[in-house]
Amino acid sequence: MKGYTGNVIKINLTENKIIKDTITDQFCENFIGGYGFGAKVLWDELEAGIDPLGSDNVLVLATGSAAGTILPTSSNCCVFAKSPLTGFFGMEIIHGSIGQQMKRAGYDLIQIKGKAPDPVYIVINDEDIKIRSAKDLWGKKDTDETEKFMKKNYKDNKLAVVSIGKAGENLLPIACLRKNKNRPAGRTGLGAVMGSKNLKCIGISGTKSVEIAEHDIFLEKSYELIQTASGQITKKYRDLGTQADILTLNKIGALPTHNFNDGTFNKAGEISGELFAKDWEIKRFACSNCPIACNHVSLVPKGKYKDSYASIDYHSLVALGSCCGVADIPSIIKAIELCDNNGLDTISTGVSIAFGMECFEKEIIDEKITEGLELKFGNEKALIQMIEDIANKRTKAGKILSEGTKNAAETWKKDSEKFAMNIKGLELPGYSPRTLQTAALGFSVSIIGGSHIRSGAYLSDINGEFDRMKTDPDRVQTIIETENLYGFMDSLIICKFSRDCYSGADELAEVYQLISGIEMSENKLLKIGERIHNLAKCFNIREGATRNDDYPPDRVFEEELKNEPNRGAIIDRNGFDKMLDEYYKNRGWTKDGIPSKAKLKELGLDFCIDEVGAK
Repeated sequence: MKGYTGNVIKINLTENKIIKDTITDQFCENFIGGYGFGAKVLWDELEAGIDPLGSDNVLVLATGSAAGTILPTSSNCCVFAKSPLTGFFGMEIIHGSIGQQMKRAGYDLIQIKGKAPDPVYIVINDEDIKIRSAKDLWGKKDTDETEKFMKKNYKDNKLAVVSIGKAGENLLPIACLRKNKNRPAGRTGLGAVMGSKNLKCIGISGTKSVEIAEHDIFLEKSYELIQTASGQITKKYRDLGTQADILTLNKIGALPTHNFNDGTFNKAGEISGELFAKDWEIKRFACSNCPIACNHVSLVPKGKYKDSYASIDYHSLVALGSCCGVADIPSIIKAIELCDNNGLDTISTGVSIAFGMECFEKEIIDEKITEGLELKFGNEKALIQMIEDIANKRTKAGKILSEGTKNAAETWKKDSEKFAMNIKGLELPGYSPRTLQTAALGFSVSIIGGSHIRSGAYLSDINGEFDRMKTDPDRVQTIIETENLYGFMDSLIICKFSRDCYSGADELAEVYQLISGIEMSENKLLKIGERIHNLAKCFNIREGATRNDDYPPDRVFEEELKNEPNRGAIIDRNGFDKMLDEYYKNRGWTKDGIPSKAKLKELGLDFCIDEVGAK
């Protein structure tokens, strides 16, 4: 089969053993790559109830069939494990070049189990795979320094490096992976899984080419898509980056502010994408094989945080800016830099600190817990200090917030769980659920927890496809169709910023067929995406997920927004229940959210039936 190498690396760090294996053509056709491969491996390799930070958990890196080709935005890789933050399906997409280098090295999958007795790193160069001591890296070098070390040590500037910082070493469930400088794989705490294996980093470099079924036609199609991706459709990302959305979301009252207390920030203009581009940006760059170049790096030229620099994005700005009530740009740049270098998820870190700020202001916690820190909204010094306290598990508040908002609320109690802004334990992204109510359902049913990238439901609200202030069931099918589409896209794997470069699922199907030689249609593509989504759902059910895990925090049902333009906005709980019922029904699931036996048989997932109790 073309587009695949058919090769898998299986590494057992406990035994210091490396095994090369293969995957079948049928496996590739059924699960495509990336998300599909990860879902199947986690289902097959993990027993229900295993400790996410135990040696039995498996860390999976999976490429897609498009990796290593010239298809725009295709150099990505997905990483998977059971999440230590949620206890459910853990997934993140690694942008940059690691997917490209992994495919060129000759591998579709890397599976890592066990725990090394001492810190190690893995380096892969085509057939040459080594496990090396990381004693000079562990506890001594942050993610930026680790990447520089690897490239210098192996004299290979193309070496794709994914690493952890202090947060991963300290097993924080909000720890992330960072790769190729300024490209964090942030969500679900997979940095802690890597740390639990005493694995500091993975470096991959390859020299092989990828075989394409319809080479000449594929090249022509790819050049056409490159031109489209270089044009007006992606101009916003190229000119300003995702931070262009700050003023847009603030205008419609959907910008999370003060721990999602409100949807407008009176200082939004002070952290806008336009202002960053005008006064702070020093360079822009792209992932390998990407004409969009959404990565915008800003530098603090003077003052207390002189020479701090970071790649700025919308969700980091919201979590560490408006959500914490902070509008001082040097402090925000420093905050993002600290998160990146320590390997912290900026979203979970910022929302967790915002939760701590609200607890402090409501006197649920005090300076005895923060050890003298005045943890109030708008206090940028407290923001910086708390990031360092979290990364180092320093101070009582730092240790507790390092576990995420769900765990912190369980510790501090006093009804704080009502405003602990997470779903399934994963902190919410930068969209206000009360003013984007299609998104509220999309976030709630997301396989990985409070995430915008599993369905893109927020776009339906922002683009006016539905009344964003209501919970009508009419929007449910759109969420399902997009989840299925994204299931395929994240298996191919292409960046979602290129989604509008395709005329639709039929053109995605055409591209896959040109690469692989496997006949593909729009209907078949969406059915495969549905299979992958249902398999990940079955994983969660096997881990104990119930209907209760598919709800947003109580705040959005019980507290009205106080400021214009959406004063009084709230989600009707009965209306949300009806949407959730309709979602389950249209999915072919029971009212408790369990896929039916008929649905699993239809999707070729018979092996899940007994383990999830399907009827």
